[in-house]
Amino acid sequence: MGKATDTIQGKMIISKRKLTKIGNSLGITLSKKWLDHRKLSGKEVKEVLFLANDVILLLPTDLPKEIVEEAKKMLKALEEAVNNEYGTTEI
Repeated sequence: MGKATDTIQGKMIISKRKLTKIGNSLGITLSKKWLDHRKLSGKEVKEVLFLANDVILLLPTDLPKEIVEEAKKMLKALEEAVNNEYGTTEI
C-alpha cells in the first residue's frame, strides 16, 4: 500500500487516503497532521461525525450544531453538483 501524503492549502489539509479492511467493513486512517493540529489546539479527536452521499465529510464531534448544519448544506450542494455532472445514485 502506498504512503498517504498530505497537502496543505491555507488552513486546509488535503489528503488522499487508501481504504483499509477492518473486519467486514472498510476504514480510512486520518491524517496525522490534522490529528496533531487538533491536539495542539486542545481538541484531541476521539470520534468523528460521518456525513456522506456521493461525497464524504468527516467532522470532529466537538463542533457546534450550527457548523454541522452548515456542513450538511455544503454536502447537499456537492451532491447536486456531482449529480449534475455524473447522474444520480441512490443509497
